Amino acid sequence: MDASFYPIRARSAGSRPTLAGPARHNGWVTLLRGLVLLGLGAAAAVGVDRLMLRSTASEGAPPPVSESEPEPGDPPLVWLDGILETISESELAVREGQGPRITVERFAAGATSFLERDGEGWRELPTEEVASLEAGEQACVEALLEGRTFLALRVFLGADCGPAVTEEG
Repeated sequence: MDASFYPIRARSAGSRPTLAGPARHNGWVTLLRGLVLLGLGAAAAVGVDRLMLRSTASEGAPPPVSESEPEPGDPPLVWLDGILETISESELAVREGQGPRITVERFAAGATSFLERDGEGWRELPTEEVASLEAGEQACVEALLEGRTFLALRVFLGADCGPAVTEEG
């Protein structure tokens, strides 16, 4: 082999010979190390994402509900899906994931219905149970949108939005 291919530095007393320049494979090794670290970081991020995120899907299909049809000239009907952040006698707040907090006004005199699953249907909560509700529960809110104000008609507790609708009549 050609001696100039692997130049060796002069040895000083008591030291081992070393290569005069960087090894030719260092570029590939550095790239390979970077790719391995990138892969490990991505795998760790996916693992943390799966462990930290709570599933918001409810078990099975939600029980059907009667359809609320607004009359002509009434405000549009909207559905809000998320976690209840606050509940008071006059309003409630819902947040979906990392999205904005949406304040929804409640109708007076208990006109906003709160419902929870009851077997194959829904059970309306009495006023005492509504008063004892705490934040942190998954909910789907059926509301009217009057300008920029949401007015809650029904609050489906423990359910994602899009309850199955049945025909009444």
